[in-house]
Amino acid sequence: MNRRDFLTSVTTCSALTLVGFGQLLASQPVLAAPVLDRAFAARGEAEALRVLFGFERSQPCERVVLGAPFVTAPGLGLRIKIRCDRPGAHAIAVTIREAEHPLATIVRLHGADCFFGTDLRMERSSTVTAHVLVDGGLFSASKAIKVTRGGYGMP
Repeated sequence: MNRRDFLTSVTTCSALTLVGFGQLLASQPVLAAPVLDRAFAARGEAEALRVLFGFERSQPCERVVLGAPFVTAPGLGLRIKIRCDRPGAHAIAVTIREAEHPLATIVRLHGADCFFGTDLRMERSSTVTAHVLVDGGLFSASKAIKVTRGGYGMP
């Protein structure tokens, strides 16, 4: 086999492999899209959790930690961090109880440590809850966030 034939066959096999993996990766989000659409469109926290995880509520747990400031300004980015020390975490969902659509974000974990950080924007005071799906069930941590003009506790 000469060099040109070898390179052509390797390039063809590589291209077919990439196309196959590309279709496999592209097909996964399409399957989950209707479930996520229904969860983000839910009007209540219990409805969003039922669509995502099959549970209507989560159990408060000391091993789930939600780090967030207790006061912020309207529309300002609010940095939150979620950590769970329970083994076998599969997903983290964040809900804002007083929002029109309570589900703020969801992330799936595949063999990773349970740590997640994100920015939220809130327009009014509410309770933010981090729900963590682990092998033993759905556990959560909550924190009341006050939204004030200027973000310094002014009325």
